Amino acid sequence: MSLPSRCLALLMALSFSLTTLAPVPAAAQEEWVPGKFMTQAIGEMLDAADLLNRKIGYGYADGACMAGVLLYPKKTYAMNRRFEKGIEYAIVAGGDEDGSDVDVEILDEQGNVVAKDDREDRMAVIEWTPETTGTYVIRVKLFDAELESFCAFAILQKGGYAVPLKDAIEAAGKFFGDCQQIVAAADKNDSTVGFLSTEGQAGIWGMVLPKGESLTLSGVVPGAGTGVILGRGNRDDIDVDLHVLQGEREIGRDIEEDSFPRFVSEFKDGAQFSVKLQNVDEADGETFVIGGVLRVFAKE
Repeated sequence: MSLPSRCLALLMALSFSLTTLAPVPAAAQEEWVPGKFMTQAIGEMLDAADLLNRKIGYGYADGACMAGVLLYPKKTYAMNRRFEKGIEYAIVAGGDEDGSDVDVEILDEQGNVVAKDDREDRMAVIEWTPETTGTYVIRVKLFDAELESFCAFAILQKGGYAVPLKDAIEAAGKFFGDCQQIVAAADKNDSTVGFLSTEGQAGIWGMVLPKGESLTLSGVVPGAGTGVILGRGNRDDIDVDLHVLQGEREIGRDIEEDSFPRFVSEFKDGAQFSVKLQNVDEADGETFVIGGVLRVFAKE
């Protein structure tokens, strides 16, 4: 199924604004380009997701429901995802200002494209109801761009988590603010920081975690050298824990009673890990959590 007219009409009517997503001062964003452009991509995508929530009734899906990735022109990012038969889903994808055409498609286990939006546009939306329960592939492609671009996408479903836009934006804002603190600390040691941007790897992920629940993301490859794996809840009074595992062995964790866990380590080239984020807060309700990986390099 191609892009439904109701989604298309809503997105054409949407006037995107990034003024609500301001995690760090403008000057600092200009100095740290990855932060600036990832903020732009996430901000526009969250705006679009919120519009579909309010106008059509979609909420954030269970599991990992958001990702951000650096793509080069004509390159793709793919993520395996389980979809349930008969549930109405929507996939919203978009890029920063350098990405003039972002496409998204869903493939079944046989590699057949079952839904897509390949319009020539910086935003892409699919509305789709699977006929069969199973594991599908979400593939986001930077079809046309002048430069490499940060792209972001969200997975929504009818009856999903109706997290207010302000909560998702607050989580993103606090996450980027934490990243900026890491940038400032690294700068004092003549180091520079950027999001994980190797092919096939997302730099950030987003999820909705109810009280006491956790989500584990597998296949995370930080790359050789110093890396920071971190998370952030949308409120400072929410307790979010982080566990990093290699196989069955836990190699690091941050279980301090706060909403911004992080783990810093020296990683080997090609080493693969699982990252578990958990909402251990005692309060009822859900929290929007963002996790991600930063790379630290010596300045040239």
